[in-house]
Amino acid sequence: MPAFSVRTPLLTLICISVALCATGCSSSSTPSNAPEDTKTSKTPAVSPGESARPFVELPATIIAENLDTPAGLAIQPVTGDIFVATVQGIVRLDADDNFAAHPEIIGFPKDMYGAGPTYNFGPLGLGFLDESTLVVGGGGASDGEDVIRFFTVGNAPLPEPMNADSALHSVGPIAEGEQSHRGEGNYFGLHIHDGTVFVTSHGDDTQGWVSRIKVIDQKPEGLEPFLPSKTFTDTDGPSGIAFLPDGSMLVSQTGELHERPDSVLAVVDLSTGEFVRKIETGLFDVTKIVVHPSSQKLFALDFAWATPGEGGLFTLDIDSDEKAAVVTKHAALVHPAAIAITDSGELIVACVGHQDENPKPQGTIHRISLE
Repeated sequence: MPAFSVRTPLLTLICISVALCATGCSSSSTPSNAPEDTKTSKTPAVSPGESARPFVELPATIIAENLDTPAGLAIQPVTGDIFVATVQGIVRLDADDNFAAHPEIIGFPKDMYGAGPTYNFGPLGLGFLDESTLVVGGGGASDGEDVIRFFTVGNAPLPEPMNADSALHSVGPIAEGEQSHRGEGNYFGLHIHDGTVFVTSHGDDTQGWVSRIKVIDQKPEGLEPFLPSKTFTDTDGPSGIAFLPDGSMLVSQTGELHERPDSVLAVVDLSTGEFVRKIETGLFDVTKIVVHPSSQKLFALDFAWATPGEGGLFTLDIDSDEKAAVVTKHAALVHPAAIAITDSGELIVACVGHQDENPKPQGTIHRISLE
């Protein structure tokens, strides 16, 4: 298996304030642009427990802030615009130095997740099937009721946001039944590979399903449970999906939301649908993973639910038959939840931020350069 290590660039921000009416968003929602260019984000000190772990700091800038629980990211082909899944819906950030925010899709159901802290959320995983088809993983409905929606989006922001009910296709749900005793929902990790949409979900915790949608002639087939990740890893919470250069699928498992670092990776032979390897990460709550197309380095985000000071951006080297990855930290981030890669090779990271008594949304979007 090829080498996977990480060299990470960090994050960029610009203030964004998106006003959403009770009946929807108005095109008059005005982002608050940062002064001149960008603000450099300050990386918190490394915690004492990480003293033995390599730390190679990467420069990060914040390109957007004041977002409410940004949990999903996708970069539109051709335009380079950044689509962000938030509680209020899908927000579009212009791919220029201003990163102006535009409400693109609203009207998704909302739900709550977690305990200490607890987060409100709506849509979750995002991905582009092609330059005009955005796939959105639902998270706001009850288990057994969430669906995957396909939307047609243009190369420019809409004058008024569309409603979630106007989806081109709605696939699912996976209801309570023989395969899932509770029904599935919270489609958080979404990855499109060779015309198939793969999604992680929560519901039947005894299985830990990774599900899939086959797309034939631009038309999605049904949503079906595919890989029971919990049965192989004995670890809860499938979270992120990536593909290795040899064609294997990599699935991250968040584990329990406590102070013990129990996240693992599972390697899957997609041709047979069989799990072939389990890898310890030494991280607390891995949310998303991505393989950089140029360097082939494997990046991971650790949400570190109960211990946010431990979280951040990491590289995982799994270039051996060892049972544990070699981990390098590159940025200390507060509850990172999503990651995407631009055409120029930069990393875009969405962070939920602290959940405290401050009513102001704490979510931020960071740009990380690998140069």
